[in-house]
Amino acid sequence: MTKRKQSIRKKGKISLSEYFKKLNMGEVVSIKKEANINSSFPNRISSNLGKIVGKRGAYFLVEIGSGKKSKEFLIHPINLRRTK
Repeated sequence: MTKRKQSIRKKGKISLSEYFKKLNMGEVVSIKKEANINSSFPNRISSNLGKIVGKRGAYFLVEIGSGKKSKEFLIHPINLRRTK
């Protein structure tokens, strides 16, 4: 078995700053499912890069290029990570 990267005190917790994070339009983000939240999340878009196109409520509209077509998904900000 592999070791957990989180400490015991942070295990299972979600920080509010991660939950309500602010992202800008046109920013490139990586998509990674947060394991602590139970939600329907398609596995095919996990670990992809996408560009933020818009916002609908609390969710962000992320454009992912796959082949010749680009697709748009509504993703909660807890599942998005900024890329440098």
